[in-house]
Amino acid sequence: MMTSQFSRIYLYFLDSPLAPLILKRQALHNIQNYLEEEEAKLIRQDQEWNSSSNKQDDLKEMCDVSSGMASSVIQLYLKSVLNCFIHIHPTIRFGAFKVVQLVLQQGLVHPVQIVPYLICLGTEKEQVLAHAADKQLQDIDKKYQGFVHMKALQGIRLSYELQKVIQKHTPLQVPPPKGLKADLSKITRGYRPKEGELPSALCGYLYSIVRQTKTQRRAIAQSLLKQFEENSRVPLEQLLYLADNFAYFPYVVADEPLFVIHHIDIIVSVNGSNLLQSFRESLLPSSHHPDIIDPLDEDDDEGDDVDSLIELIPPDPTPLLDCINSSRGCLLLLCLKQFLKESFSVTDAKLNQYLPSEPGKVYERAVTRKSVSLFNPKITLQALTRERPGSELDPIEKRALIEEYLEFKQLMLRIDPDDIDDDEDPSFAQTPVKKERGIPPSVTPITPMKTDPATPLKAEPAEPTDQSTAATPVKAGETPVKAKASLNDSSSITKIPKITISLGSKSTRVESEKETRRESDRSRERDRHHKSKRHDRHDKKEKSDYSERSERKHKKKKKKKKYVSDSEGSDRDSDPDFMG
Repeated sequence: MMTSQFSRIYLYFLDSPLAPLILKRQALHNIQNYLEEEEAKLIRQDQEWNSSSNKQDDLKEMCDVSSGMASSVIQLYLKSVLNCFIHIHPTIRFGAFKVVQLVLQQGLVHPVQIVPYLICLGTEKEQVLAHAADKQLQDIDKKYQGFVHMKALQGIRLSYELQKVIQKHTPLQVPPPKGLKADLSKITRGYRPKEGELPSALCGYLYSIVRQTKTQRRAIAQSLLKQFEENSRVPLEQLLYLADNFAYFPYVVADEPLFVIHHIDIIVSVNGSNLLQSFRESLLPSSHHPDIIDPLDEDDDEGDDVDSLIELIPPDPTPLLDCINSSRGCLLLLCLKQFLKESFSVTDAKLNQYLPSEPGKVYERAVTRKSVSLFNPKITLQALTRERPGSELDPIEKRALIEEYLEFKQLMLRIDPDDIDDDEDPSFAQTPVKKERGIPPSVTPITPMKTDPATPLKAEPAEPTDQSTAATPVKAGETPVKAKASLNDSSSITKIPKITISLGSKSTRVESEKETRRESDRSRERDRHHKSKRHDRHDKKEKSDYSERSERKHKKKKKKKKYVSDSEGSDRDSDPDFMG
């Protein structure tokens, strides 16, 4: 199987889409038989060597070439065998999996290059094959920690390619959203609907493996959400596949959907603002049409007239079309955010209180998914069923382009919901401190006093004294009593106007949150440094005290010895026998 002519024929059968199906299946079957025979031969030789009486053979002189031959053969055909995982016929995928299973059992190649294809095969429509691939993936994750997480993104991309091939011939039975009559059978979806049960994500088993630790599940969520950014240039259909998986991942604790929604807000606020700015800059300047208000003026809503903006479309609308296509990823994320909020009962108050850097297990409580309608983003499905307009736009396409831009702009303006006052929402009465993203807990939003700038402030005249509080004559024998204003009387209490502190945009909040975390890290570092210094000073003090105590003890001993020697000398002098 190592000769050039033989290998060329086998590689043609495995790689070429024009090769007959029966020959492709036979080539995979021959490679499988070769690996099984080589394994049986090695087992038989090992048994003969164990039963032989002469076991003094040197391993260097045994010339066991056959043990490395299978590894050389499989390295020649492994890439072509793995490419057979993405094939329309399940028999070819099953034959390729049998070969890979033998390769993993015999340890012929490093398993890290096989992990993405096992992830891909885990989304297989045939449950027997999918469960077998998941079992191999689980064994690799137990033996080699981090391999599955390392190749997770590549495996999800390969699974999208496999599902494109499978769903092209056998589309999923997903009901279309209301009001959409287009054919959705050619769109690749990322979840599998079930009768009487909640749908399941096609990559749900992969997520259940990598979600064991907070660091890994957050890393895979961030890497997938980065595909929705403006500069990633991922096709919209692939983004829909990723959003479907995000919608039906098996989330267990509250931190998982909250973390996804939190990063969706960050991505949409940053990329959405950039896309709006790029669209406005791509329009013609208003100097060409003096009667049209400048569209770059964000504070003037009068510039959002459809007919006026149509006149500002340049002859080459390609930059405008690119901005609109990129904005569809942000719209898809907004639909995903709303779906997750409804599925897990996430309110705006919970989102405002959520901080990803919150220590401890504050958000590690279990969550349950509610049964809601299927995730069918109508705006995205409509965009996928429409054809991309050409370089020249007719009046209908120009109007549709401007209307889509204005709709996206209005959605961006409604991203940040109005903050709810603590007095109106009773749920905040139980919360001692309201946490905002990027705002220290000590800063509390206050409402401003509404004043008319055109009207100058005037000093109001003093109100006349109420007759009930005026001094009254005191009768004889009675104690004079002073009139007091009731605390319940609202007219007697001066109302202090509230002041509002503007919280800025979401990007400002993110920067403020990062600065707050950096400041807390620096303060912890300073405390640790001061603590170590105090510890060093304490050790030095203990050492000096110990040396002083030992020195005093030594002096006492010397003094005692001297005193004893002097007393013995005086006794000898007074002894008459000694004198004699």
